[in-house]
Amino acid sequence: MREGRFQLALELTKRLHKAMPTPVHQELVLQAYLGRASQLRTQGQTRDAVTVLHAALAVDHTTPVWLEQVAEELARCGEVNRALELLAQAPESAALAYVMAGAADAALQRETAGRALLPVSLDADFDRILLAFQQVEAGKDDDARATLQGIGLRSPFLEWKVLLRGFQAYYANDDARAQENWQRLAPERLPYRLAAPFRFRIDAEFRAAQSPETHTALQRQLDRMDGGEALLPQLRKLRGALTNPDSLAAALRQAETLLPALRRDAPQLESRLASCFYWAILDTGPDDILRYKRVFGRPAADPNFFRLEAMANEGGNFQDAHTSWQKYEKEIADDPKIWPSGQVERVRALVWLRMGRNAADILDDKEVAKLPASLRDHPDRLRPLNPSAEQCFRHALELAPDLLEAHEGLIQLHRRAARNAKAEQAARRLLEHIPDHLPTLEALSDLLLEREEYAEALELLKQAAKANPLNRHLRAKVGTAHLLAARSYSLADRFEEAGREYQAALNLNDPADAYTILARWAASEYRAGQTERAEELLGQARARTPSALAVAYLMLVESVRLKLHRSLKARFDKEFKAGLEEPPTAATAAAIVTFTLSLTKMKVVYYGQKAHAKKVLAYVEKAARADCTEAQMEQICTALIALNSVRAARRYLDAALKQFPANPLFPYLLAATYLKGDVSRAAVWQVRPMLEQARRLAEAMPADARRDKLLHDIQERLNALVAANPFAMGFMPDFFGQMFDDSYDDDDYDD
Repeated sequence: MREGRFQLALELTKRLHKAMPTPVHQELVLQAYLGRASQLRTQGQTRDAVTVLHAALAVDHTTPVWLEQVAEELARCGEVNRALELLAQAPESAALAYVMAGAADAALQRETAGRALLPVSLDADFDRILLAFQQVEAGKDDDARATLQGIGLRSPFLEWKVLLRGFQAYYANDDARAQENWQRLAPERLPYRLAAPFRFRIDAEFRAAQSPETHTALQRQLDRMDGGEALLPQLRKLRGALTNPDSLAAALRQAETLLPALRRDAPQLESRLASCFYWAILDTGPDDILRYKRVFGRPAADPNFFRLEAMANEGGNFQDAHTSWQKYEKEIADDPKIWPSGQVERVRALVWLRMGRNAADILDDKEVAKLPASLRDHPDRLRPLNPSAEQCFRHALELAPDLLEAHEGLIQLHRRAARNAKAEQAARRLLEHIPDHLPTLEALSDLLLEREEYAEALELLKQAAKANPLNRHLRAKVGTAHLLAARSYSLADRFEEAGREYQAALNLNDPADAYTILARWAASEYRAGQTERAEELLGQARARTPSALAVAYLMLVESVRLKLHRSLKARFDKEFKAGLEEPPTAATAAAIVTFTLSLTKMKVVYYGQKAHAKKVLAYVEKAARADCTEAQMEQICTALIALNSVRAARRYLDAALKQFPANPLFPYLLAATYLKGDVSRAAVWQVRPMLEQARRLAEAMPADARRDKLLHDIQERLNALVAANPFAMGFMPDFFGQMFDDSYDDDDYDD
């Protein structure tokens, strides 16, 4: 019986029971009868199964448990009335529900003829299921749902109702709802087995839970239902060949053999298979194009394979890629009928955009001239492309004036080359098409701030902030623009207007930074001759500052820049020097080194600046033994690296790595100290572990904008280190230009 050889088992148990008619041997006979009947039923021999069951009843027709088992099997064979007769001997039997369920399954297998197998009480639900199947097949889902509503929770046809609802979801590509329905089906019922192949396709957990034999059987059923029992194994074999880029030629030969059957049995798949091979050629190179053409012919969208050649050559041969893209663009222009109406210009614009990006990634002659001789004269250095990046972007915009990426590429190109007038022109052109484009509003405002056109820059920033009211970065930039405008008014002796701008900046900036604005405002009032008001503002600044030295330093710088009376300059110079002699604190060190960095970033130049910076760095070095908070440590280390004080930065970083081992910024900054100057000479073996450690720590942090930017910067440094040819990266990354960019952030209060 364990081996499924029930006929032989039945013969043996009969002989055993005849020789020794014990209860145990009788039970063996009954189980053999039941097993043989079930076996015959599953093989489709229901009449023989019923005969076996009737023979079994001659052995025992009184034991309730045995009668229930026979009744259930009779119901599955369609002998519902006989099953009900047996259960009448046990009116409280729980098997009644199973018998009715088996009867429902057996009846529906015979479709309309199955009604004769059922009691009259089940005819209505039986008809509902048949009607619902017809409605689903005809695509009348709403009618099918209405029909199925009549089947109650106690009906033996409930499983069929759930099966059909799952099929409705499945055909609508709502796999989640289909799974939800099919998971409710009872494994011993026919609907469960009918849904199994489809559930196997969409339910990964169900698929993984099957035994190898069941897995194979269900896959075979799916293949038959898909109409590709012979085709699918060949496609799977072909898929395996496609995953190996070294065997593309062999895969193309397989495809050539397979195509006749594919065109006959599934013609809609030919174009998809051709597309798979088309993109696979990008991994193998253009040498396989001729083989592809022999097997699949010419693609409608790339009849001469110029596009494919261009993309394949972008792996390193940019000159040939540029040439192929130009041929492809001309081909589109000469034969536009293959593209949908109105899309030809857009497609051509996208080609020029791609060419522009490729050209922009290669240093032009002016940028090359700034490189070290070893890199400038390298024989493998990529040469500038023709047409240039600027020409390509302009061609793209002529064809598609609203193409955002081309506008952005042109702005970035001009900004990188410090062609500010052209960058401004490109930015204004973009804003004509997309007035609220945040990055461009910021970029144009930055250009105007550099030209000291503060009024328009401020309006642009306000426009950007209005569209993004929760953006703290924008809010800080608006505050900075107010400060810059205030300074310009102060220098022009328009003190009332300057006061309004200082107040606006005070309303926008972080309260912790209020002392920097109040101090500047005080300097403006000194220039205006309003000494009492200036002293009041200065007192407020000192009350809010983390350090008296920070205010003295700021006032000293302002006294020089606003050309205040020499007595004021002498007063603040004395306070500055006195503060430097006091025992150093971490809060003061962070404040004054951050202010020094802001002056450098804003390209501020004044008499005595170098001497002040030197004294500040000496103070910060003395403060290395002071207790720093994590935020202060970040401020100090970042500023020291940007100010090229590498030795002091490493001293702080050594302490930071011990005090704050979970902070990814510190190993990243330590790596940055080794990446100053010529990156090609960086000790990779030394820097890589630092960057890897920083990445691991950053990945463990909660996701936010700061973490994402740090991960991006870490990856940029790692990419630069592992690049075999630095020129293949295109524009060499300015490591500290990115880390300490020229944009105004929360700490930029100075012009």
